[in-house]
Amino acid sequence: MNAHLGRALVVLGLLLAYPVLGHAQDNGSSPVSVPDGTTVNAIKYGGENPTSADLKPAEQVAYLFVEAFWGLERNCVDKDSGMGRLCSLAELVKGVQAKSGRTLGLTEDPARETNYRYDVTIIGDDIIIRAFPRGQGLGAFAMVGSPKGFGGNMYFNPKGPDMIRATKVTERGYEGSGFRR
Repeated sequence: MNAHLGRALVVLGLLLAYPVLGHAQDNGSSPVSVPDGTTVNAIKYGGENPTSADLKPAEQVAYLFVEAFWGLERNCVDKDSGMGRLCSLAELVKGVQAKSGRTLGLTEDPARETNYRYDVTIIGDDIIIRAFPRGQGLGAFAMVGSPKGFGGNMYFNPKGPDMIRATKVTERGYEGSGFRR
């Protein structure tokens, strides 16, 4: 019981921690754009009375990358451990060969994204994927959950990188391929 509580507190602490690194100046528009044929739906977030938010193009890119990381972490295949191993960014950009012969990976390199900084933290069976804006005027995202259990929640703070003020996204989704292969 105490181990679960301790792990939960560590996960919560990492989610709430303000990003120390990656506060570069805004370099203008991102070289990464929302893929043709991909439509990001308006998201709803909050408590009993959800607020709807239309994401700016840079926020849509960050949202799609967080979704892509989450899906790939769940689907990456390792010959020894099976489903759900941590893949390096280089692997995901190059592509990871699954047992089925399908190539899993990203169609864009998130390192090219000048508006956001991304990080992935694994704690036991839990994963935290975060997108922090590098400049003013953009919201922050975090996905927290267990790829092994196929469960997770997205959080969004439209006012900046302070994830203490982030609220749970209650409705989300997109149509198209996003940034995943």
